[in-house]
Amino acid sequence: MTQADAERDALRRAVRELLDDLCSEAHVRAAIGDHGGVDDALWSRIAEMGVLELAAPGFRNQEGASLLDLLVVFEELGRFLAPVPALSTAVAICALDAADDKQLRWWARDITSGQRRVAVAVTVAEDMVTPRSRASAAGAVGAPTVTARLAAVPDAVGADAILVLARDDEGTGLFLVPTAGAGVSRLDRAEAHLIADESSGRVAPVLWLAWLLLSAEQVGVAQRALDAAVSYAKIRTQFGRSIGSFQAVKHSCVDMLVQVEGSRELVRAAAAALDAGDPRDAFLQVNLAAAYASETAIDCAQRSLQIYGGIGYTWDNSAHLALRKAKADSVRLCHASAHWQAVTDELARHGLADVRSQVSGQQTSGEQVSR
Repeated sequence: MTQADAERDALRRAVRELLDDLCSEAHVRAAIGDHGGVDDALWSRIAEMGVLELAAPGFRNQEGASLLDLLVVFEELGRFLAPVPALSTAVAICALDAADDKQLRWWARDITSGQRRVAVAVTVAEDMVTPRSRASAAGAVGAPTVTARLAAVPDAVGADAILVLARDDEGTGLFLVPTAGAGVSRLDRAEAHLIADESSGRVAPVLWLAWLLLSAEQVGVAQRALDAAVSYAKIRTQFGRSIGSFQAVKHSCVDMLVQVEGSRELVRAAAAALDAGDPRDAFLQVNLAAAYASETAIDCAQRSLQIYGGIGYTWDNSAHLALRKAKADSVRLCHASAHWQAVTDELARHGLADVRSQVSGQQTSGEQVSR
């Protein structure tokens, strides 16, 4: 084990210990019933740890860290279904990292420390994948303004600003739009701060990081579903034996394991591609990881619920919590089908086969027959 691996394991343990203490199932259920959906005590402690600073390229370069370190944090957050605005905050920190405007640096400082919250309404440019939010920006002599009809924006309630991807005559740009903290569904000529435009080359990497971190979170959700299914299969008995000894249950758990490990390796490969700075490879790897991790999280959550049987469909059982999270994450930024299409189009430009058919070939023969 290298020193970097040892430090990464120590980081994972530290995050897991914090979540063990402050992110029990009861905390998750309480957040579901809360309109804002955020556990303030947990979020304050995570901000104090400073782990989300790893989203800033400048900080990683200074500390000799990599995106693999940040993946550890988000996988654990997904595994515990942590009700915190970590993804939105990390994306904003990345976007604001190289800002030279005084006001934006002030925002970056307060967002990083947890004093201010931000929501993310960015999707992706149309030449990458289909956008879910429609936004436009107009700038005159003064500050730019943004008019947007927003899709569902997680973390918007209580947010001090929203990060929006908007277009004007000069192309696509990332804008920070201050809000009143009550959440919005529409922006009408709202004053905004331009963070970066296409010519800066900083827009796409921010979007790729958002997909990557969401994928890591989905790997954590899938791992939680797998762990729960295996634990239950060991103690639940039927016909005088544990259900984990039944071939159908064993095969389902093994399929889940293959999917989880496959997703984890794809996410790590995407992180390495982003760290390497090759735009074409990063685009391909991140889209592939995002597509597969999203489908894995949903499939594993569904399989886990099925292994629980009838009790898994009840509110008191915890199986549905992972499924809810997996479903919500699958449409948070971009649907898996759009990521698959982006991968297919990129490979087609190089005369290669459809990767989705190859990945789907990993499914068991029994599943293929049932389809």
